[in-house]
Amino acid sequence: MVTESPTSQPGVPPATNLRHDTGDKADDLRTVVRPACDRPDLGPEFTAWLKGFVAGLDGTRPARRDIAA
Repeated sequence: MVTESPTSQPGVPPATNLRHDTGDKADDLRTVVRPACDRPDLGPEFTAWLKGFVAGLDGTRPARRDIAA
């Protein structure tokens, strides 16, 4: 299944026309992560968390409780 963002809704950032096949699990995650990083209200906090999470993938990953959501 392919999904697209609506072209305009009040309070919703404009669509980028970026499409991902959500039948693919990795693309399904990208469909959520990329726009979240781009949002001015979520992006800075989410990106900081994501960077910490990714940095921890080298085997020094902090305990789950140390990665606040």
